[in-house]
Amino acid sequence: MADLGCNLGHWGELRTGISYTDGDAVRTIGDRSIAGFGSHDGAWSTVLRFDTLDQYNFPSTGSAGELSWVRSSRDLGAAVDYEGLHAFGYKAISAGPHIGVG
Repeated sequence: MADLGCNLGHWGELRTGISYTDGDAVRTIGDRSIAGFGSHDGAWSTVLRFDTLDQYNFPSTGSAGELSWVRSSRDLGAAVDYEGLHAFGYKAISAGPHIGVG
């Protein structure tokens, strides 16, 4: 994988790049009549990550998350073309001595 990126202040980063993976699986135990398989992928990807949590272990304020996009292409060596978008995040909240992250 090769990518380029930049920091976004002290709260995040933005990266974009290209990757290629190639592998084969061969069954060594179990039912030998089930064939092995190969995995081939080449893709462009872009990722935005952010983290404004005040502490790592027990945060009381802030949020963190990631938004990523990938586009796999046969032109880059992939077995199939596909495109995907993935997002996740969580927020820390506190009420008096109680802290929640969700």
